[in-house]
Amino acid sequence: MTRRCNHRKDEEVDGVKELAQAIVQFGVFYEKFEGVKQRQMIELEKQRMGFMKNLEFKRCNFLWIGMCSSRRSNVLRDMLHLMFMASHVREENFDGAQSN
Repeated sequence: MTRRCNHRKDEEVDGVKELAQAIVQFGVFYEKFEGVKQRQMIELEKQRMGFMKNLEFKRCNFLWIGMCSSRRSNVLRDMLHLMFMASHVREENFDGAQSN
């Protein structure tokens, strides 16, 4: 009878060890998965912010050009357009230099 009890206890211990190993492996997998997910979310947020910045730039540029053209001032409109374009290029160069 003691042999049966010892054998049953050994099986229970082996089962608990296997369960513990499975839990540890799941934890490792879950940490990797969450890390990948977090990096993807950061990249998507960077893309969203860049899109919003570009959209705002275009909106402001459109408003300025519309305002200037309604005043029939082609010279002023062209000058403001060039100023906006130059500032946008400077910002892109500055952003690119920071990310490198």
